[in-house]
Amino acid sequence: MMPTTPVPNSVDELKDKPLKEVNRVRNMFPETWLWVNTTVGANGSATIRTIVPDTITSWITTAFATNSKTGLGITPSSKKLTVFRSFFVSLTMPSSVVRGEHVVIQASVFNYLSSDVSVLVSLPGSKEYTSLVIGDDGSESMSSGDAEKAVIVKSQGQTAVYFPIIPLAIGAVNIEVSARSTLAADAVRRQLIVEAEGVPTEFSVPVFINLGSNGSNVFTQTFPISMPDDVIDGSTRTQVKVTGDILGPSINGLEFLLRIPTGCGEQNMIKLAPDLYIANYLTASGQITPAMHTRVKHLIETGYQRELTYQRSDGSFSAFGNSDGAGSTWLTAFVLRVFHEARPYVYVDDGVLQRAINWIIDHQNQDGSFNEFGHIYDQEMKHFKDHSNGLTSFVLLSLLENADVPVSQNQKNSLQWAIGNATDFLENNHHNITTDDYLSLTLTCLALTKAGSPVADTLFTAVMSKSTTEHGMTFWKTPTGSTSTIDPYSRWRPTHVRARPIDIHVTSYALLVYSARGLLQEGMEVLHWLTRQRNPYGGFASTQDTVVGLQAMTEFVHQAVPAGYDLHLEVRAQHTEAHFNVTTSNSLVLQSKDYSYVPPEVTFSATGKGVAVAELDVFFNVESDLGEPAFEVSTVLLDDYLNSFKVMICTRWLLPGESGMVVQEVGIPSGFAPDMTSVGHVAGIKRSEQKGRYLDIYFDKITKNSLCYTVMFDRQSKVAHSQPSYVITQDYYEPSNRATASYQSLSLKNSDVCDVCPDCCHKA
Repeated sequence: MMPTTPVPNSVDELKDKPLKEVNRVRNMFPETWLWVNTTVGANGSATIRTIVPDTITSWITTAFATNSKTGLGITPSSKKLTVFRSFFVSLTMPSSVVRGEHVVIQASVFNYLSSDVSVLVSLPGSKEYTSLVIGDDGSESMSSGDAEKAVIVKSQGQTAVYFPIIPLAIGAVNIEVSARSTLAADAVRRQLIVEAEGVPTEFSVPVFINLGSNGSNVFTQTFPISMPDDVIDGSTRTQVKVTGDILGPSINGLEFLLRIPTGCGEQNMIKLAPDLYIANYLTASGQITPAMHTRVKHLIETGYQRELTYQRSDGSFSAFGNSDGAGSTWLTAFVLRVFHEARPYVYVDDGVLQRAINWIIDHQNQDGSFNEFGHIYDQEMKHFKDHSNGLTSFVLLSLLENADVPVSQNQKNSLQWAIGNATDFLENNHHNITTDDYLSLTLTCLALTKAGSPVADTLFTAVMSKSTTEHGMTFWKTPTGSTSTIDPYSRWRPTHVRARPIDIHVTSYALLVYSARGLLQEGMEVLHWLTRQRNPYGGFASTQDTVVGLQAMTEFVHQAVPAGYDLHLEVRAQHTEAHFNVTTSNSLVLQSKDYSYVPPEVTFSATGKGVAVAELDVFFNVESDLGEPAFEVSTVLLDDYLNSFKVMICTRWLLPGESGMVVQEVGIPSGFAPDMTSVGHVAGIKRSEQKGRYLDIYFDKITKNSLCYTVMFDRQSKVAHSQPSYVITQDYYEPSNRATASYQSLSLKNSDVCDVCPDCCHKA
């Protein structure tokens, strides 16, 4: 029998031994690896040299090849590559926690050496967290120094060591643990995301700078910044962003334009279209680089492939494909337009377009109008059900843009006949548009302008009569009675409040009319207003306003905004100054300056020539929503145990009528994971999926009747003193209609480290 190395009496005793040093801290742990294209030589082989990730695991590799003569070849079987070390340490911990929670970092030391080893396991001290020292009686004390423990690890075995900590800093906190013995050493670094308590909130203050081309103009503007009374301490941060290109914020925020789930065919298109419009703008303006082209191509290709899964067997599209009762006229026309524009970037099957066109033509009414047969989740688009002018205009625009799709002569004749009939219907029925239906009015004006109809002039006069001009900006503000919305800032107002999605939507269509009619100088006032409505990520308030807003801006800016930048911007915030230079060579670069605080005011001063867009973004957490709730949300804890619990969530609509599609983001307590099967098949729930720290529940709609469901949560890692979790409910297409509720397990709230980690303690 092999003799066992005696356990050291103390850490100090082990530190006196000649311990091995750590050569490299392992910190690269990707979930997927080695997506590489290569050219195979004439001998049929290729060599790829790369660095193996730090994960101790087995990688499953596959490959495929294409050849112009032999076609597609696929490896008949996968191969396994095992990454192994004879001595290593692995960390088990949650990916994120909330400040104030007590987190146990579990370091498991694995020993596949031929002998037992004594190991010094260390967690260095840090200003980003404090270590918890557990006394023999279970009492807790805090230490800012290194946490070190001496253990013995048997040959071919493992030993777990526990380091309880309390994170102090908000953001990404590095957790680095080393394991050293006289025979081998290893170290691992992982990141623990620490979030602030409360409800995340943000607002932005846009600054549109137009110095002209003579170089003699000066711009100065000061913005006071106020904050709510219940801001969570330490949760505030501010960012100033500057770009020369008006589309710069949207270009740099492609992946984040719409920070919303992508769960159906309607939502997928709403994320795909902005990517395409940005790509069109970059290509048309000659600014697209190979890296940008690769980036947008990937986004467009992914969206295209995903959307194909929502095409029904009859050629139409709907939110959930063949599982829906009927295809959607609006969504089919929307897909048709976007797919047609995507052809320069990705392969689009002409058959997909032809089948969609045929379905639309087959469902045209005898008078040339179109009806909606499917279910539309977007409340703004739902008015097409009762307003045939708007839907017919939308479909006509799609058919006009697809007139060049290769089809048979009979299909081409049918398409031209459908276009003519739709145009005739709009010319003969535009007077039926109600006075408060600004969306149908601007959309019909755009469609008839594109169709070359003389009636477009009459409609343009009507569109202009509905406009509002203030402070050098022109926009369209729909009557408040046309939509059910709640003021998102009833108890505090930020420096700048973005317009309602419907107003952005209508104004964007109006800007498209300006572009189509060549009214570039007049349209600058509309563009100015739209640039002030974007969110910190380059999108707008909701979905359709982001889609149409970016379409309008990309088309207009390419035509109307002259190239050439030489502008210097100074930003003064409290006692600091930041300087930005915007030139033609860096106009697409998003320059930024971060602050860990919110200054009472910010001053922007610019000299030079050209156009620039600056933005002040303020991020913070609050204890509760800043506006009145549009939903009533209640939570009840059931089966409340230390390692598992169940919560029941009930929701009902408080405004007139019923909501549109609703997404409910259920916060997941730190260290827990939801049992996805526990949600079950509740009537009204369309789907559920986990996204990071949230469980997203989709509803077709929420009515006046309370809708309830339950979710079971099970412990995955060791976290004590759990903070409340939040349930954020919002109308998918009208985000200002929202409500926030919280829930907290009493067992978790009152727990300590010894409760969640008995091995951490040695209570007498």
